[in-house]
Amino acid sequence: MKYFIVGDVHGCVNTYKAFLEKYWNPQKEILIQVGDIANKGKFTYETILFSMELSKKYPENFVQLKGNNDHILYKELQEKGFSKEIKQLLEEREIEEDSVVNWLGGLLHFWENDTIFVSHAGVDKNNNYPVKEDDLRIVYTREKLKNIGKMQFIGHVLVEAPFYNKEKNIWYLDTGAGFRKKLSGVKVKLNGKVTDIISTKVKKKDFLG
Repeated sequence: MKYFIVGDVHGCVNTYKAFLEKYWNPQKEILIQVGDIANKGKFTYETILFSMELSKKYPENFVQLKGNNDHILYKELQEKGFSKEIKQLLEEREIEEDSVVNWLGGLLHFWENDTIFVSHAGVDKNNNYPVKEDDLRIVYTREKLKNIGKMQFIGHVLVEAPFYNKEKNIWYLDTGAGFRKKLSGVKVKLNGKVTDIISTKVKKKDFLG
């Protein structure tokens, strides 16, 4: 198996679906999305429901991580609940409101094996490694990151194209889907070697307005 690690999606569900249909082989690759499927783009809840479907369909070959925007949305839903429009969407799809909230709340903060470490924001210079499972710093941090002895893959930090920092041993994958730019991902071997770098322009129908 290889890994297909995809950067921030930010509600651009049409772009995301087309991207996976074209580039992901679920029989041969484990898909890891680095978080921030919510906010900025037009289709936050459609993206969440799509990711929930992937979790059910490919429980062994899909990993959805938590981003800061996903955590913010989770806290808002706990406090305020869903809008009338989203309640109607969930009702039409016969999806319980609690199942969405619980799914968001239960998202992993990171995923790792012997060679790679994947999270939304990365392990910063003030954090300890190994990281605790409930550590929110790797979801939110804007501090300088550190080399942890494994190759890190993160989103959160906007870059023009997928970028590798050799000194820190970190790949940056957020290429601005939420800002009408690009969605990107990398194919990674079991030993951590990146074999393919893939980017696509965000579809216009995913834009707000």
